[in-house]
Amino acid sequence: MDQEKQSHVSETEILSVEERDVLALARLGKKPILKFQGTDNFGNLGDNNFTGWLVICGWQAILAGSAYLGGNMIITLARLNHASYEPALWQGTLVYWCVMAVAILVNMYASKILPKLESFILVLHIGGFFAVLVPLVVVCIRFLRMWGLLAVGRKKRKG
Repeated sequence: MDQEKQSHVSETEILSVEERDVLALARLGKKPILKFQGTDNFGNLGDNNFTGWLVICGWQAILAGSAYLGGNMIITLARLNHASYEPALWQGTLVYWCVMAVAILVNMYASKILPKLESFILVLHIGGFFAVLVPLVVVCIRFLRMWGLLAVGRKKRKG
């Protein structure tokens, strides 16, 4: 009798979580509604370890690429404003790490105000779009009328 209980316990320990759920529902006389096809969101694409490594490498590449671009822009602005400035290689690395540190610190300590700041920047961009578009259209219409390319609202002369 003890051997039967031990073998029964070892069999249930081998089962996956989904199989244990199906057995528990079967004991209650219910059928499972959902059918599990995999443990990740991509179905059975293969090993979850591969998907995890892919995500980790992607996040690191995005962080490193953004910091590299930001650092290069800062150094390029310094070179444009000061013609005699020639940056050393270690200065590029220092600016890279500073940009990365600022990004991490802002995300850690200013995360509560970031949504409000992003909303303000969105409104600023929409307002700036119209602030550029309206004068551009007005100047364009004046230019076209000046060169006689726009005849809207004018009567044609008979000549």
